[in-house]
Amino acid sequence: MIILPSTNISPWIHHILLSNVTLVSPTNMFWIRTSLASFLFSEILNFVPYSLSGIVTYGIDDYI
Repeated sequence: MIILPSTNISPWIHHILLSNVTLVSPTNMFWIRTSLASFLFSEILNFVPYSLSGIVTYGIDDYI
């Protein structure tokens, strides 16, 4: 049993530690991985149109 001082931990982290007794369980690691992957995927999708438009613009400028 792990006893953590609640004064040093923010309430959010303390709530997570209380709700997930086994913090590093396969389901939690899977959830962390999927949420991180979806976040990175959305960031990449947001970034790709800007890079594509930049490539198209510079390419057209080179030909003109």
